[in-house]
Amino acid sequence: MRTIYLVNGELGGTGKTTYTSVFYEYRMAEDSIELIDTDRSNPNVGLRYLPEEYEKGASIFFSDHQDEYAIADEIFERATKVKGDVLVNLPAQVASILDNWIQRNQLFEMAAEHGIRFVNWYLTNGSFHSIRLFKSFVEKYQDNMVHVLVKNHGLCSNWEHLSADVDLDKLKDRYKIKHLDFPALDPAIMYSLDRCKLSFDEGLNSSSIKIMEKQRIKIFLKKAFTNIGDLLEKLDSELLEAQAKEENKQAENKTLTATEPKQFNSANNSDPKDNEQVRQTINNPVVKENQINSQDRVEAKELPNPNELANDTNTQFNGNGKNSNNLLPRENNPDNSSNGSSNGQGQIDNRSQNGIQATFGQTSEYPEATSNSEVSQQVDPNHVFDPNDLEDNSSDSNNNSSHSEYLTADPNNNSHVSTEKTPIEF
Repeated sequence: MRTIYLVNGELGGTGKTTYTSVFYEYRMAEDSIELIDTDRSNPNVGLRYLPEEYEKGASIFFSDHQDEYAIADEIFERATKVKGDVLVNLPAQVASILDNWIQRNQLFEMAAEHGIRFVNWYLTNGSFHSIRLFKSFVEKYQDNMVHVLVKNHGLCSNWEHLSADVDLDKLKDRYKIKHLDFPALDPAIMYSLDRCKLSFDEGLNSSSIKIMEKQRIKIFLKKAFTNIGDLLEKLDSELLEAQAKEENKQAENKTLTATEPKQFNSANNSDPKDNEQVRQTINNPVVKENQINSQDRVEAKELPNPNELANDTNTQFNGNGKNSNNLLPRENNPDNSSNGSSNGQGQIDNRSQNGIQATFGQTSEYPEATSNSEVSQQVDPNHVFDPNDLEDNSSDSNNNSSHSEYLTADPNNNSHVSTEKTPIEF
């Protein structure tokens, strides 16, 4: 993963130029790194290491002008092309313009797509305003970038007051803020280097720098390189650990996705093999055909024969299991006590001049005593029923059944009688 290092401080005079120079020389000794100085008014770092490129000023800078705001895009473009990392020296009071550039381009989402991370080196002189601006910067960008508070010991020698800052401690724990102690360097040495436009490495080999000054430069660089190297090693270790956790998480998600049916089966206390056998059985075309045929046979058995149902409506059965022909006209019913047995029940629901509507209970078996031929001989299909005949017939003393109530089956008869009613019109 490539990194864009931002050397930040917001306030002027916090040591951004010195730290950028030291960090750049440390990384130059190990691998390639791209330097970009965005200080438009005073690109000292660019003039020191890339004089030909910055002799006319910074070519890449931040601006809120409509015609210039896209110039800073070159920072990200180079980060996607160079083999190493990109080191950016930010000018003072650039926070609002930097934020507009990040938010407008959704820079963090795009950086994640390209495998680029941001590390913010925030130089502080230990003042209240400097720490306040740092906390505001951290709260705004949170864990979208790595935050390193660089304590410049050349500007402040005692940092105990930061340990009493409760809000700063909370931010440290929440966003894993790192600390770097940047050693002090004699201001006279920096003045000589800036006057001659020399880098630290060039100053060690220059005759214009005194021997004792060279020794102090060596001591300074040794401390600074050690602290920077230790912190970079820690950052790389945390990055590798985070990448390993992400890879393990993705592997676990793939495993959970692959084993999701098994988890469902275990939740229902069923064996996946049993469920597979059930699915194969259900999807078997032979089993499907047998199920359909079986269902057809059941439906055919449950539905009555229309001819038998029509014939049965001419016979009423009393509660003793004997049939009664009281529903038949007198001229076609010479014998009201004709023999026959059935488990059926009947009731007269409605009477009219044109016919009789009766509701009969359907039984699992149809009466065997009365055949279709016998009923057809008793009933004249062309006869028109007269309600008076039924009234006279219902008052016959020999008729022991009632037409206004359901007839009950013989209690001694254990056969099942269904109570489903089917309206039939004559």
